[in-house]
Amino acid sequence: AEIAQVLRIVVACKLAIGDLAGAKQTLGAIPAAHPQPYLTGCFAYASGDVAAALTAFRQVDGPDAGSAQLGQAACLLRTGQWQEAHDLFVKTAAAEPLLRHRAYTGLALLWVRVGELDAALSALD
Repeated sequence: AEIAQVLRIVVACKLAIGDLAGAKQTLGAIPAAHPQPYLTGCFAYASGDVAAALTAFRQVDGPDAGSAQLGQAACLLRTGQWQEAHDLFVKTAAAEPLLRHRAYTGLALLWVRVGELDAALSALD
């Protein structure tokens, strides 16, 4: 379990700097006994595979569930599923205090995309 945790951190760092090849290689080195649907979703999203990212994010439970909800909402936003994205951003903001600012930022982006600039500003207040 310790090696999986260390490799998980390495994957996150590689994704943060845009090293998709390194992230993929490190993700593949995580033992199969410790599946990482959240990181798989993050990698897929960063690689532009929004459908695979959404599928992976929907499989997440446990400590990454709130972050995975944001990932789902981002995927839905990118595919133009406005209402579903909205509902997940609002749900995440209500349920995850530490992620509230990210959820409201996503909500603001949604409002900008649909041309509701006043609502976007309100989401950022």
